Amino acid sequence: MAKIAAEGSGFLGTGESASLNPGYATDKPNAFYASFGFNAQTGGQATDFWRANVIAMDTLKFYNDPRLGLFYKPTVNAFPSGGAEPFTQLSPLTYRGNKYGLPINNVQYPYQIANYVSQVGGISTNGAATSASTGLTKGYNQPMWIITSVESMFLQAEATQRGYISGSADAAYQAAIKESFRWLNAGGSLGAADASFTGWYSNAVSNNTPSISYASAPDKLKLIAFQKWVAMNATTPLEVWTDYRRNGNYPNIPLSVNPGRTSSTIPYRLLYPQAEINLNTANVPTIGRSAGDQFTGKIWWMN
Repeated sequence: MAKIAAEGSGFLGTGESASLNPGYATDKPNAFYASFGFNAQTGGQATDFWRANVIAMDTLKFYNDPRLGLFYKPTVNAFPSGGAEPFTQLSPLTYRGNKYGLPINNVQYPYQIANYVSQVGGISTNGAATSASTGLTKGYNQPMWIITSVESMFLQAEATQRGYISGSADAAYQAAIKESFRWLNAGGSLGAADASFTGWYSNAVSNNTPSISYASAPDKLKLIAFQKWVAMNATTPLEVWTDYRRNGNYPNIPLSVNPGRTSSTIPYRLLYPQAEINLNTANVPTIGRSAGDQFTGKIWWMN
């Protein structure tokens, strides 16, 4: 990273996401939009089985994060007052999530299904992306991100904190979170996004909130990792998984609550297919072959 900084080309900064757009249109929409937004041709809701995880959603609620409605949609049906819940959720209940792996008795809990649980994507309307579009599903012609400016700036904040590149880690960290607000276009404009971030962050600083305020955080690297996890909600899950593994299982993402879960950690590696083990034995690492370490054997770069 020092060589890149010395060479002068620098890193992806604000508004500089690496993305592609081969000419998305109503009949050939952005795949993310088609999955989480709308059917661009009919205007109907896209596939609706992608639902919010209550852990991520309650994190946003707990910290009064203005990005809640930019990552998730309000429930289609209102949760009735006094309705039976399989677990407690924070307010506002216009946004509700599921617990990963939890079997739901639909007769006992009729309000923990389908339209009583928030979808992924944020508040949006069908159509082409405009300068006022917000959230993850801005429009059928939105570019498809490869690496967002948000991810790049969080990586730079971490690198600055570790001393790999020069600069203020505090400033880099705040700039990364602000970029998340900008990338989501909170409020529908750059100025509104900046104001939304500034108000929210200033309040956290005033209240000495250690999970948001850089000055109040006892472990700056964990703070950066946590806020990166929040900011990359629903955008780049493989990168978040990589961070979890290289940071020693942090952020401490709760495990599946499914009764059939057999591991005490999130899987550390992808499964090698048996055909690969049989036909390409010499190039398949010993760790990861057996049933005992197929998912738990650590990769060399893991903490």
